Amino acid sequence: MYAQEPDMVIEPREIAPCPVHGIHQMELQKPWNNVYTDTSEKYYWMLTAGMYKCECGETIICTGRPHLGHAIGEYYFESELNFIRGVDFDEIGSRYYWTDETPLESNSNMLPGFRFTY
Repeated sequence: MYAQEPDMVIEPREIAPCPVHGIHQMELQKPWNNVYTDTSEKYYWMLTAGMYKCECGETIICTGRPHLGHAIGEYYFESELNFIRGVDFDEIGSRYYWTDETPLESNSNMLPGFRFTY
C-alpha cells in the first residue's frame, strides 16, 4: 500500500478466519449500541442498528441490517472499541463505546469471511 503523504501511516484492519467455523457466523445480538469517536476529522456519534457476534467471540457493530439483506453501512470490530457503560444483553437497553478509529464502511450486505444471520 502507498500512503498519499510521506508521514501518513496505513494500518490494515484484518480479522483472522473463525477457529470454530472457518467463516464467522455472525448472529444478531441486541441492537442499539452507541459509538463515540474523536478523530482528527470530526467528533462522531454512531447509533448502530445491530451487534453481530460469532461463537468464537468475534463481534461487529454496524449501522445496517445485513442479516435482512441491507447494506452493512458503517461498522467497527468490537476489538477496536473501548466499552464505557451499558446494560447486560439480557435486558433492553444500550451499550456505549469510545474509539479514536474512523469507522469502516460497506455498501454491501457481505464481508469476506463473515456470514450474517438472525
